Amino acid sequence: MCGIDGNFYKCIKTLYKAHLACVQVNDIIPGWFPTPFGVKQGDVLSPTLFAIYVNDLEETKLQKMLDIMNSWCTKWRLSINDDKTQIVHFRKPYVCQSDYQFYFGTLLMYSVTYKYLGFSNGNLMCYKSQS
Repeated sequence: MCGIDGNFYKCIKTLYKAHLACVQVNDIIPGWFPTPFGVKQGDVLSPTLFAIYVNDLEETKLQKMLDIMNSWCTKWRLSINDDKTQIVHFRKPYVCQSDYQFYFGTLLMYSVTYKYLGFSNGNLMCYKSQS
């Protein structure tokens, strides 16, 4: 798969076989739950695995990219949060915002601001393998 095979592939497969996760808030870990999809948050291998996972997306114009991404999400059983998915038009102040209507299954709204979602509140995602 993507040129990854042999013992390296077996090692990655073992790392992700039936693993569990928990969310730690301060010193409290409320419980473990199965995580059958996705990569491990904070794992050094996760960005590379995610890049391989999305490698079949192609570069093209925005609406075509959204159509491809929507089909890809359907294929791989992923969904987006409609409330958090918007179009941000980065432009010079004197350039008018596009009035083109973009769709990702449904109409996407334009936003004048965005929020970078990163590690900020001290919560950690923890993982363990299920044996």
